[in-house]
Amino acid sequence: KARTGKLVIMDNSAVEVPELATIDGVIAGAAYIGASEIILPDKLREAAYTERMTVEGLTKLQDVFPEGPPFQVMVVPQGRDVEEWTTCARSLSKLKGINTIGISYTVTNYFKTRAEAIKRAKLDECGLNLHLLGCFDVKEAQATAKKYPQIRSIDSAIATVFAEGNVQLDSGHQRSKDPAARKVDFEHSKCSRAKLEVEVDYWRVEILKTEAFKS
Repeated sequence: KARTGKLVIMDNSAVEVPELATIDGVIAGAAYIGASEIILPDKLREAAYTERMTVEGLTKLQDVFPEGPPFQVMVVPQGRDVEEWTTCARSLSKLKGINTIGISYTVTNYFKTRAEAIKRAKLDECGLNLHLLGCFDVKEAQATAKKYPQIRSIDSAIATVFAEGNVQLDSGHQRSKDPAARKVDFEHSKCSRAKLEVEVDYWRVEILKTEAFKS
């Protein structure tokens, strides 16, 4: 899909799996799927670790791809509170070799909205693309993207989570912000394919109402 111009992101699975990803694993995964962008390793709520791994990841990319990587690079700020996350975000946004800042849904544990987080860290002024990582509320994602044209894209497993829980996306129910409640066992999923397709179709229709997400 990347070869046809589609955005294909190689995530580091910081939310989905307990084992922390390595930059070598992310690079290998990107090569395997032909990714157009990778997310450098980060760790939930750990700003110092995330900053260190980001710098190490960028150094590794320079060593492996001296002429520049064949994909874009995304970083994800972390922190335990507003101040820590904001400091981390501003620091990462100044690094060379970065194309995109990913804003996780988890920042709403201490910010009211992701739009507030973007404003606080002045990410709309950093000259980089912004990407929304995860979605607990379609309307929140739409409102944030409409407010900031720097937002280029969004990814989420919300359709699968709702299908697993036998809840309709259009019910007004918000997806849990707790990572432990958002785990999806794709291999042993009990939801029907028909139910999943209904939720995926709704997600596509709703999210594509926002111009920023049409790519």
